[in-house]
Amino acid sequence: MKKAAKVAAIVVVTAVIVTAVVASAGSAGVVAGALVSTYGGSAALAGLAASAVTVGTVTTGVLIGATGASDAGEVISGHNVIRDDILGGNQENYDALKIGLYTAGAASMALGAMDRTKGAGKAESLTNEQFSNKVAKNYNGTVGPAKGDGYVVKTNNVTTRIMNSGGGRTNYYRISIDGKGSVDKFGNLTSDRGLTHIDIEPNSYDDIINVIDKFIK
Repeated sequence: MKKAAKVAAIVVVTAVIVTAVVASAGSAGVVAGALVSTYGGSAALAGLAASAVTVGTVTTGVLIGATGASDAGEVISGHNVIRDDILGGNQENYDALKIGLYTAGAASMALGAMDRTKGAGKAESLTNEQFSNKVAKNYNGTVGPAKGDGYVVKTNNVTTRIMNSGGGRTNYYRISIDGKGSVDKFGNLTSDRGLTHIDIEPNSYDDIINVIDKFIK
């Protein structure tokens, strides 16, 4: 019974940690991409960073799960697959591996939390008119009608169009910088309409604010 209880505890704790780490992957990737862009990285580099962090976080979660399974197996049989078969029975290396994985997992969750705990934008179930007013209010900007069905938010040298529909698309936004042109989600200048016409998502308010902060005078 004691063995069964210990195995159950390992499985439950490991499952909770793995679930939390893997769940943070997408948000951690978004924040990583935004940070690269904020510090001057190109759109390609920002995308690469986002993908690398997302994949790395999922991989970390999987490996944490594997160590948990190995620990549970050790309780049952006395044999730890990862420590004994992969690391040659070296307990110190196994302990270091687990510390590294749990540290990486915690870092990914913290990075992901930076994305989820910011302002709300559409997550507040705002209409696009309310959304536009929220962005404008943050900078004492103005809101007016856009061509098509939507709104133009003017904040000094930055113009944000928050659209219900227009140009064959629905529920998107586009940010333009006076004298420079339009930007992608991360604030990189580009003429690619596929990158400048951005779907409105739960974190769009934060994405817009980050870009405006980058360029506003």
